[in-house]
Amino acid sequence: MIIDGNDQEFVQDVLTEDIAATEERHKAGAQIFSQAGMYAPTLGVLGAVVGLIAALSDMSNVDILSHAISGAFIATVFGIFTGYVLWHPIANKLKRLSKKEIEIRLMMVEGLLSIQSGVSTIAIQQKLAVFLTPAERAQILEKGAGEGAQTE
Repeated sequence: MIIDGNDQEFVQDVLTEDIAATEERHKAGAQIFSQAGMYAPTLGVLGAVVGLIAALSDMSNVDILSHAISGAFIATVFGIFTGYVLWHPIANKLKRLSKKEIEIRLMMVEGLLSIQSGVSTIAIQQKLAVFLTPAERAQILEKGAGEGAQTE
């Protein structure tokens, strides 16, 4: 789009819309796991209630009663376990990955628009450095200094 001569506002609008669409897709994917994490413990408790009703419906045989009660409690443990140990952590990881990807894309947009504006490479480097952690900035500056020393 930049090479084709489109104005900066148009390029920014298109890229921003693309980022927003990506963010919505990621949000929908993570929401599936968030909802599974919310419903799993409830379904586990529901399984326990149904299991206990079945167990208490026939109390004549102690062996069957004990197996039914243990099955009811296993349903509870399974529901809680999957909710808090599987589904919520998966949702949180997807959200973190999405946030990181969106940050990278925003940095790319900033860089592309700066190139289109004719900003110097040093100014672009400084502008994009705000997206990095202090440790990442130091690492980039070390690499830059090392390359400059080698070319002299």
